[in-house]
Amino acid sequence: MTETKLSRSPSSQGVLGTQRNRLSQRARRHWLFALVALVSVLFTSSFAFAKPKREEVEKRMQEVVRKVLTDKVGLDDKKADKVAELLKKDREEQRKLREEMRTNRKELKKLLDADSDDQKAYAKAMAALRKNRDDLHKLQNKHYQALSKELTPKQQAKLFQAMQQLQRKLRKALRKHRGE
Repeated sequence: MTETKLSRSPSSQGVLGTQRNRLSQRARRHWLFALVALVSVLFTSSFAFAKPKREEVEKRMQEVVRKVLTDKVGLDDKKADKVAELLKKDREEQRKLREEMRTNRKELKKLLDADSDDQKAYAKAMAALRKNRDDLHKLQNKHYQALSKELTPKQQAKLFQAMQQLQRKLRKALRKHRGE
């Protein structure tokens, strides 16, 4: 007796299949945004440990990321180098955008703390925050597109999970370093 395997393409799955596919794409995009943000935070936060030794810290973080790519994600050396370079790309611009966002949030907090009624100042601060956020999302989306071309979905998931673990360790080290 021959057994036939029914395969359903997204178009033959109807509305439910299309919604699942969109959710899956959204979920992948969301976690990759988080991943890019995480890598950026890792590199920018790591500088808090030793600002005078910025190059050393950056080099160490590159080594850690490369080790994650080879050991946890399972990439060969050539692919790990390529992905590490993608993760490193535009990091300075991300750092700059995050710093601007921090400054804009502080300005907004000053307005709120002073109980200001200057609506133009609020509008200006909010517009600046939105612009920074939009610019950061555009940059992150660019990274998402580049990474999705280099890694399989499974490799992307492994990378995401490994980077989350790395972020937790870094946060714990930062809290310990700050004495919290």
